[in-house]
Amino acid sequence: DVKLRELALKTKLDGYKVVLGRVLTGDQFVGKKSEMAYLTEELGGDVVEMEGAGVALVCKVNGVPLLLVRAVSDSADENAKD
Repeated sequence: DVKLRELALKTKLDGYKVVLGRVLTGDQFVGKKSEMAYLTEELGGDVVEMEGAGVALVCKVNGVPLLLVRAVSDSADENAKD
């Protein structure tokens, strides 16, 4: 939703950076640099997560605007904990 995106990008959060990017959703934990590199190069993803697609589908079906906001807590590499 364009209006929600504009509001989010204007939001100031002390100690945090708000950025616009592509969130990829899947059904597998990403825990290797090579996996994240593939997702970045092939699909243009900035971050990966596992819950957003279900929420997005329900919103789409019901005509509800959606803005997916993620707090990135790991680097989706060998240091990530599943």
